[in-house]
Amino acid sequence: IKIMTRGGQDTAKAGFTTRFVNITEAAGISHASEASEEADTLRQLKARQRGFRRERRRMIIEGTLTIASELPWRLKGNDEDKPISTMSRLVTPCPHCGGWISPERCDFTGWQEAGSELEAAETASFYCPLCGEQLTEEERVASNADIRLLHAGQSIGDNGDVIGAAPRTTTLWFHWSQWHNLLTPAEDVAVDEW
Repeated sequence: IKIMTRGGQDTAKAGFTTRFVNITEAAGISHASEASEEADTLRQLKARQRGFRRERRRMIIEGTLTIASELPWRLKGNDEDKPISTMSRLVTPCPHCGGWISPERCDFTGWQEAGSELEAAETASFYCPLCGEQLTEEERVASNADIRLLHAGQSIGDNGDVIGAAPRTTTLWFHWSQWHNLLTPAEDVAVDEW
């Protein structure tokens, strides 16, 4: 294992080959450092994999989605781009309307008006972005037990099967939110948000 940080000289990232690269807090390596005369850190790390055939290389890039021009957002691409990624979403069925949903932060409400953290825990809930119905913690857990990975251009049939081909790219890109995190109940998230 070799740990390479975004700081330091370019030579700290040279002279080491690897099949696997795992990057965390990716926004921090989105730009070349002012001291670097070479490419940004991501390109330097990709170069460490060139000792192996393309199909044997693996790179995992993780980070908070904040600024579209930074990693990992930047690797998603958009509808006008050539397919640089699968532009995937994790979707689960709504127990009320049956639609396939992926609630985000804006769909988690009730804690904002609370007068205390205990009230925030009691009143906060996710709501379906399609039908607007409140989703209990039990419904969230059950819905996530039936999760699907949906790539750009794909849809879900009446029987829950994914329909359509995956984009022709080697970059799997997906986003998950607190909705998908079953390690922490919604009431705990509400307290943190409050």
